[in-house]
Amino acid sequence: MKISRKENISLIKIKKQKIKIILNIPKNNECFECSNLYPEFISLNNAIFLCKNCINNHIHFPKYISNIFKNDLNNLTLKNIQYLCCGGNEKLKQFIKNEFPRLKKFSYQNLYKTYAMEYYRKYLEYLIEGGI
Repeated sequence: MKISRKENISLIKIKKQKIKIILNIPKNNECFECSNLYPEFISLNNAIFLCKNCINNHIHFPKYISNIFKNDLNNLTLKNIQYLCCGGNEKLKQFIKNEFPRLKKFSYQNLYKTYAMEYYRKYLEYLIEGGI
């Protein structure tokens, strides 16, 4: 299906507004795992931002666990941007605190493979499909 020029301009405006929202969400300007500033990558289906050091763990995961993109928000689709709007670093950290309240220190590599994280990824998918 081909979209008109007017529709394309509208989509670009919406995309820019959503990107602005994403970048203003607290903690999205630092790596989810190590807090380095200005992360260069996104784990899209987890809706988090990661630095080049921490991304090495994610490269070996199957895409359904961590789908990695270069942090160039302008090249993401509208659906990709919706994932990031619904998620973000702070939201996932809060989810982890709620799901694993007694856990003081954990391995991020094991965390992404848990049923709780599978639930979180499905929840994000549900939200962008119009669930709530």
